[in-house]
Amino acid sequence: MASSRHARVQHAGDRGDIVLGWLVRVIALLAVLGVMAFDGLSVVSSRLSIDDQATTAARAAADSWAASHDMQGAFNAAWRTATESDATNDVDVKAFRIDATGAAHVTLRREAPTFVMRLVPPLRRLAVVRAVGDSRPSAS
Repeated sequence: MASSRHARVQHAGDRGDIVLGWLVRVIALLAVLGVMAFDGLSVVSSRLSIDDQATTAARAAADSWAASHDMQGAFNAAWRTATESDATNDVDVKAFRIDATGAAHVTLRREAPTFVMRLVPPLRRLAVVRAVGDSRPSAS
């Protein structure tokens, strides 16, 4: 009788280990999915916001150019506007230009804040978002 009771207790403990192991796996899976979801939403959010910021920076550059015809002043206006809206924005100096009509073309770059993408070299490029903003001077 004592031996059968001992077997039952051991069997009940095994069931607890199985449930605990299953619970740890579920929690680990949820943690991985949560990190992936955060990284994905961060990249999507950055992509959506940087488009508007690039256009706003281009408008500031075009307005500055129309007022002073100073290329450095126009670039500074674009940079100031871009970094005021998000300090992590970077204005691409080589892509910045003002065309003959006075329209400004500004390219912004930003690395989206992520947990994993920024640490894994093949995924790092997915976290970098770019946007081109084009604008003519505002009507005065």
